[in-house]
Amino acid sequence: MSASIWTAGHRGQARMAPTDFELGQQARRALWDFYGSTRTRGVVRDKTGVAMVRNQYPATRGLFSDAALAAVLREPQAGLCSWDAYRILAAANGEEIPAPTPALEGLLGSQCSRCRTYFEAREIAKREKALAASGYRRRVTGPQPTGRLWVDQQPAPVMAAAGPQLPVRDAIRLARQRQQQRESTYR
Repeated sequence: MSASIWTAGHRGQARMAPTDFELGQQARRALWDFYGSTRTRGVVRDKTGVAMVRNQYPATRGLFSDAALAAVLREPQAGLCSWDAYRILAAANGEEIPAPTPALEGLLGSQCSRCRTYFEAREIAKREKALAASGYRRRVTGPQPTGRLWVDQQPAPVMAAAGPQLPVRDAIRLARQRQQQRESTYR
């Protein structure tokens, strides 16, 4: 009988190095094992855990920052995730927070809705900044915004109360007054 190599669930397909996602998962498991077996706390725990992972998985040196590894050791409060801890630690260390990568997703796990919104908004802001720098200006069709409603754009009850161009607050106030007058006549 011949010996078969089993790696990552695939018989006969040996891989020399794990993918970035798998390396992140391995580092996270090692940090969690360390966290469960140590009595140290605070900065000492973070530095010791980071050093342990760097020694055990040398490929993490160019892939993860110390803040990303230390974020796994944090205990997120209710509604927060490891990504929130990473953003806080990176900001405290003056690091730029990179875009989510498979490696970081393997290390930090899935993002909460707050983090997903943060990274999506950051990408949109980056795109808009590049557009603004290139001189792109969106053309506004129709009347220019003035902070006032135009008669043809107002809802029906407001249209009845508004003139050709009336401030929104005044138009709404007049519409409410007329509605109250109609209700009082039916009582």
